[in-house]
Order: sequence, then structure tokens, then C-alpha cells
Amino acid sequence: MQINNSLAGMPLRISFILTISLFVFLFSCSKDQPLLTEDIEALVKSLETGSLDCSCDPFLDEYKLNKSAVYVLAFSAPNCNWVPTYYDENGQIITSLQSTNWSECLQAAQRVRNVWTCGG
Repeated sequence: MQINNSLAGMPLRISFILTISLFVFLFSCSKDQPLLTEDIEALVKSLETGSLDCSCDPFLDEYKLNKSAVYVLAFSAPNCNWVPTYYDENGQIITSLQSTNWSECLQAAQRVRNVWTCGG
């Protein structure tokens, strides 16, 4: 009995296609947002374990401002009075931005992602 040549290489072709598909899948997933630095992870942990009241819906967002990452702690509840707090990549408060108008910063910055939301 003769084996058809077109079927003889089939397992090799399937293996090749599966291998290529696996690489495409793995590398397409690598476009996710970069992981947070240890300093920002520590900031998030301090927010989670701190005394923030979730009734004002606090959140921490990452922005790009002048090619640097800036993290903004703000509140989304409309009935709460608040002032945003700005943090650098090291989790340190940026005091030079504290007096800056919030709306001006939002216009100049590009929002990257939400990093943390109270209760989320």
C-alpha cells in the first residue's frame, strides 16, 4: 500500500502552523500596558490600606505629561470637595503641580490608564 505524498507531510505542516500560531499569539499579547513600578505598587498598596473614604470614589490614573508619567489621585463623586494629588514615577508627591489648574493639566496630558479605583 502506498502512502499519498501529500498526506505524508501533514503532521509536520500542522506542527509548523501550530508553532507559528503560538508565537503570534504570545507576541500579540505583549502589547499590554507595562507593569507598574515598585514605587507605584507601594503607593497603590498604601491607598488600599489607608484611610481614604470610598464614598467619594477615589481613583488613581496614569497620565503622560511632558514625556513623563504622572499619577493623579482624584475623586469622581460630584458631591465631594477635593484637590487632586500628583505623584511622579517614584510615588513621590509633585509639589510643583499642586498649585496648577487641574483643567490645564488635563488638556496638556494624555491619559494612559486607570491604575486603581477604591473598592475596585
